[in-house]
Amino acid sequence: VEKDLGLLESMGATFVAIRAHHENDRRTILDFLRRCRNHGIVAMVFLQSHEITDDPHYFQGIMTPFHFQTEAVREFMRATRIADNPALLCWDLIWEPAGWVFGGKIASFGWKEPEPYCQRWDKDWAEWIETRYGSLADAEADWGMAAPKTKEGTITSPTWKQLSSDGPWRVMVCAYRRFMADLMNRHWNQATSELRRLDPRHLISYRQGNLPAVDFTLTSTLKHVDFFAMEGYDFKPGRPANAADVAGFVNRYIPYATGGKPFMWIEYGESTWDDKKQLAYQGECVDLINRMAYENGANGVSPWWMAGGYRVSEKSDFGVFNPDGTLRPSGESLKKYGALFKTLPKKPLPPERFTID
Repeated sequence: VEKDLGLLESMGATFVAIRAHHENDRRTILDFLRRCRNHGIVAMVFLQSHEITDDPHYFQGIMTPFHFQTEAVREFMRATRIADNPALLCWDLIWEPAGWVFGGKIASFGWKEPEPYCQRWDKDWAEWIETRYGSLADAEADWGMAAPKTKEGTITSPTWKQLSSDGPWRVMVCAYRRFMADLMNRHWNQATSELRRLDPRHLISYRQGNLPAVDFTLTSTLKHVDFFAMEGYDFKPGRPANAADVAGFVNRYIPYATGGKPFMWIEYGESTWDDKKQLAYQGECVDLINRMAYENGANGVSPWWMAGGYRVSEKSDFGVFNPDGTLRPSGESLKKYGALFKTLPKKPLPPERFTID
């Protein structure tokens, strides 16, 4: 650990994102944060609860907004006194909710798509319809179509096709998206309010995930976090063809949507395990996000991930370092832009304005 933190300090890094078990890693995390402080590094911490399983209900920590475990968080705070720790930058509430909360089931770190996993919210959806429209009949009249139903005849979510493509279901899907935003807004508000009571000193954020058809994060969570942490796996050279432009647009949209809150790109990159010749391409993938982040006024970058070599659980190699501690092209890009962020921060003015009505 000490050697790794020394390597990070040598390249100018000031930030790490880690996870720790809320019961098993108490002494460990305090030791780690002390070492971070000695190296001029601050940490974003995710407190793990359950093991990862095929059921997204358990892909969570003790601060997950719709499973916030108040007593567990309070006990962890009491035992560690971490609310007074200066090496802690922020709490990481939840991992990549954009993809799985309303999206595909998790299976071996992959997605079973296009199967949506909205059904667990069906009861909330039905209640929302009654509250907002007065009755299901009024809602269906407004939509111009019948509500989606299960085989048993109960109200259910739109299909993956309806959520991801345009069609006569557009108004119904717009209503469902508003329901998604309202529901998650309430859960994020409750979780962050409770966390701020237990720890009023540290920032709160989370790692957003990619931008799938079932994303809700950019419409319902921004007001509740202190800064936004955007992932960038969707944007790679040639994928899509104008990846840099798309990433740049997202980069400019976030400060508009947050009202100017800080934000950073916190997970992006490419695995080189299957083909070591991909080191150059991995460097291009990381450099694309680093460049777009810097040119468009982001506040930091942190690709996935540090250590080079085979990662067993993920069957990947995303490291910005080689196994011997030397920097890969992706690490060289990170070092370059890290220095620019610290010495020549960029806050671009928009050359053209658009009115969104």
